Amino acid sequence: MNIYLPPSYSTSTKRYPVVYVPGGGDLIKHCVNHLYRLYLEGWLPELILAGVETYGGQTESIPRADESDAGGVLVPGGEEARAFIDELADRIKPYLDDHYRTIQDGKRTAIVGSSADALPPLFAAYFRPAAFGNIGLLSPALGYDRLMEFICAQPALSGHLRVFLSAGAQEGLQERQASRSKAGLTLELRRLWQSQGLAGDQLAFELEEEGTHDTMFIAGQFPKALLWLYGGEAERPLKPVRDMKDTGVTASMRYELPRTETFRLRAECSGLAYCIFVSQPLRPAPAEGYPVLYALDGNAYFGSLAEAMGMQAWHPEGIAPGLIVGIGYDSEEPFVYGRRMYDFTTDTPESEIRSDGMAWPPTGGADSFLEFLEQDLLPQIQSRYPVDRSRQSLFGHSLGGLFSLYALFGRPSPFRSFIAGSPSIWWNNYALLHRLPEFEERLAQGADLTELIIAVGSEEDPSMIEDALLLYQRLQPYSGQGLALSYMLIEGEDHLSVIHPMISRIFRRIFHN
Repeated sequence: MNIYLPPSYSTSTKRYPVVYVPGGGDLIKHCVNHLYRLYLEGWLPELILAGVETYGGQTESIPRADESDAGGVLVPGGEEARAFIDELADRIKPYLDDHYRTIQDGKRTAIVGSSADALPPLFAAYFRPAAFGNIGLLSPALGYDRLMEFICAQPALSGHLRVFLSAGAQEGLQERQASRSKAGLTLELRRLWQSQGLAGDQLAFELEEEGTHDTMFIAGQFPKALLWLYGGEAERPLKPVRDMKDTGVTASMRYELPRTETFRLRAECSGLAYCIFVSQPLRPAPAEGYPVLYALDGNAYFGSLAEAMGMQAWHPEGIAPGLIVGIGYDSEEPFVYGRRMYDFTTDTPESEIRSDGMAWPPTGGADSFLEFLEQDLLPQIQSRYPVDRSRQSLFGHSLGGLFSLYALFGRPSPFRSFIAGSPSIWWNNYALLHRLPEFEERLAQGADLTELIIAVGSEEDPSMIEDALLLYQRLQPYSGQGLALSYMLIEGEDHLSVIHPMISRIFRRIFHN
C-alpha cells in the first residue's frame, strides 16, 4: 500500500478523509503535485490518499462467470473481486483508521479507480456503500461480457452515495472492429442510474470531447473527481478580478450568414459531439413544412449550400424554400479528417494500408453515426423548425458520398433522397457493394419511392468516374420501380471544384416547386 499524507499532517492534530485508489495508486503518482497545489490554494480539503495494491494485478477487477453457478449468473470478478472489496472494507480501512488520523465515517470515505481498476469502486457502490460513500469511476472498463447485464439486474444505488463518472468521447475509437465507442457504455450506465432516481447532486458526469483511453487523459480526471466529491468542504479563495481597460480600439464585426444558427448536439449512442449548422429560408414555410437537406462535412459545405438556397429561393419563381442543415465538428478546418474518417466508414481490416504505406486512422463508426442522425439529429431539427418529413434529403461528397450510399442500401430510412457526390465506392475493397443485394430485394418487393442522385466531375480520377457509372448502370433496372435514379457527369470539374456546380443541379431536383 502506498500512503500519501497531506502537507499539514505532521504539524496538526486534524483528522482527514481517506481516498482509496485501487491499482497501487498510479493515479495519485501522476498528479500528486497538482493535488498539493489544490490543497495549498484552498480549492480542495487535505486528504489521505491510499494506493491499494490488487492481487495479481487487475485480476479481481475483471468480471467473469462463476463456474459453480449452473445458471451462468455473473459474479463480479468471481470470488476474488468480492473478497477484495470485503478486505478493503473490513481489514484495510480499519487498519488505516487505527494507525492514521482518519475520518472514519464511511460517508466521508472514497474509492476512486480508472479503467479496469474502476470496477472495484463500482462493485463497492453496490455491495459496501456503508464503508465507501464517495465513488469515482474514471473511464470505467464496462465492456466485459455480461457486465452491463449484471449491473441492470441490481437494485438502485443507496441514496446517500455520491458518484463521479467520467469518460472520453474518443475512447475505443482507435480499436479496430469496435462496434461502438467505450463512451457509449458509460453513457448507458449514466442513463440507467438517472432512471433509477440518482439525483443531480448525487451524480456528476463528465464527457471530455477529445478524451482518449490513456494515462494522460485519465490522470487529469482524478483531481476533477476529488474536487467534485470534496470541494464543497474547502475554503476556496476568490480569484482576483482583473480590470478591463479601454484600449480605444473598436472590435471589428464578423460577417455572419443571415437566418443561420449553430448549436452542439451530442450523440446518445457514442457520446461524440457534433456542430450543427442550420439555415432557415426567408420565405415562410408551406403548410406541410420545409423540405430539408442534411449535409455531411458541414464545416466545408454549409456556407455554400446556405448561400445558394438564399439566392435561388429568394425569387417567387425560384426553387422552393428549404432548410439546410450541416453536420460538422468543433473546428475551423473545412475537413476534420479523423472524425469524418471514423463517422463515414465501416470497419477496415487492420492489414489494409493507404497508398502512402501508412495505416488508416480509426474507422468503423458508420452505424453509430447513422443512429445519431436518425435518433438524435432529425428529431431535434423537427422539434425546432417546421419540417416536411416526407422530403428529407442526405448529401455527402467523397467519403460522405460513400456514407450516403451506405445509409441508402441498409435499413429503410427517414430520408427520401440521397445524394452521393463523387462517392468513394472503392473504400475497403468495395465492401459497400455487399449491401446492394439487400437494397435490391427491398426494391423488388415494392419499397416506398426513394431518390438517388449520383454526381461526379469529368476531370476526377477515371476510376472514380467508372465506379459511379457502374453503380448507376447496375441500379438502372429499378429506375421507376421504387427508385428515382439520376446520374450527373459534370463537365470540366475535378474532385473539389465539382461541388458548386453540383449544388445548383441538386437543388433543382430536391427543392422543386
